[in-house]
Amino acid sequence: MLAMCQRRSSMSSRGRSDRIAALDALRALAILLVIVHHLRRLPGRPELFAWIGTRAFVGVDIFFVLSGWLIGGQLLRHRARTGRLGLGRFYARRWLRTLPAYYAALAILVVDGHLRADDLRSMLVFAQNYLAPLRWVISWSLCIEEHFYLALPPLLLALAWLWRRSHRLALALIAGLLLLSLLLRALAFPEMHAGSYRAFVGGFYMPTHLRLDGLAIGVATAALAHRGGAAWRWCTDHADRLAAAGALLLVGSAWNPYLTGASAASKIRMEWFAAVPLFWLVSLAVALMIPACVTPTSWLARRRWLGATLVAEHAYTLYLTNEWGRVWTRDHLGWVRAHGFWAEASACVLVSVIAALALRHLAEKPGLRARAWLLGRRSAPASGREVRPPAVPEAR
Repeated sequence: MLAMCQRRSSMSSRGRSDRIAALDALRALAILLVIVHHLRRLPGRPELFAWIGTRAFVGVDIFFVLSGWLIGGQLLRHRARTGRLGLGRFYARRWLRTLPAYYAALAILVVDGHLRADDLRSMLVFAQNYLAPLRWVISWSLCIEEHFYLALPPLLLALAWLWRRSHRLALALIAGLLLLSLLLRALAFPEMHAGSYRAFVGGFYMPTHLRLDGLAIGVATAALAHRGGAAWRWCTDHADRLAAAGALLLVGSAWNPYLTGASAASKIRMEWFAAVPLFWLVSLAVALMIPACVTPTSWLARRRWLGATLVAEHAYTLYLTNEWGRVWTRDHLGWVRAHGFWAEASACVLVSVIAALALRHLAEKPGLRARAWLLGRRSAPASGREVRPPAVPEAR
């Protein structure tokens, strides 16, 4: 029995050895903010909880920056190692990581009656953030991620080609990409501000071209780290100060009553600061924390962050299920409402966690095993021997 426990412990440590605890802590913070944002809708919620939760939508922007950092870094490292981006490997990794759980959740929502068959046309191809933005609301950010996966490799190739010909033009294009969504939101703000909150959510908050800030800043941070040099060394040398500045910027921009108002009303998100520069500032704040997360001597990296990895490993399936858990609790466990806000909120979280655990083990992990097997076969030498599937990687 002791030997079996030791073997399991060894396998678990190998599976998690490529994870960075401080980045997992940021990912865990992101999903907790998203959950709080959705729970703010429950009746009887305390005013302070509602005020914090109304602005907790920035959890999605934290996810975007981390995704840009991770995916951009993977592509840049692979190109530096092999001289090419390895598009087949890249898309296999991304789609076998994200699609099984997504389509399983989509099927459950259709069977449960929360989605119509007509909605599937856009959702099967990740077009709902333009064609049906208010049907499965939380899926808008998943559309942006998939669009990002499709666009980033050719964009990196184009930038590499342009860099060889003109550094100035390449830098100008990079600056334009970093500011693109910010400028587009500024241009669209007057028309949006004159409309309804429903129109704001569907036509301004969710479209891909208006929400690229975090992904672009994350990729830029990965490129800075990949190239190394004096700029990245300065970032790592001053990692703790940058992280403190990032934390202050995150809290001071999203939860500043002078900038985002003192009200818990959702329509505050339609005001200029919350609608235009806030996403960009939050993304910059998270990017400022990344050097400390990956610098072993920094304060963030030296913390243990107990439980962060466990939450981070389930962040994707929790994202898929947390809003459904709230709706399911309302429809099937309505009696808990009589016990007050905290009882109902706890029930919503419990249902979401159970659903997320099931989705991870029944859909996400089989996809990861298929990915490990497929990529193991592709990278193995042609010896004619059977290739055994490697251990399931836990990192994204």
